[in-house]
Amino acid sequence: MSENKFSIDNYSLQELYEVMESIDDLSYPDRALDIYTLLLNKAGKTTKQLRQEYESSLLLEVCATAPIVSFTASDHLLLNNHVLEKLLRIEKLERENIS
Repeated sequence: MSENKFSIDNYSLQELYEVMESIDDLSYPDRALDIYTLLLNKAGKTTKQLRQEYESSLLLEVCATAPIVSFTASDHLLLNNHVLEKLLRIEKLERENIS
């Protein structure tokens, strides 16, 4: 972890998800990796399980086409895609740090 050490006890699981979704991993890659690691540990998930949480479901994609819920579903799909891309970058960074 980087100089600014975070503690898993200082954040709720929901807060860690929110930080992961909002952190700029391109500007702060080490901090993003720290949050990613804390989230995996606190949630007790593997990298694959975390990615699956953000993968688009067929139901959500169908909802995105319905006029009543399309804006909300579309926003959710966009966020999920953004976070998936971020997770892939962080996982790559993690592999590079291990090597």
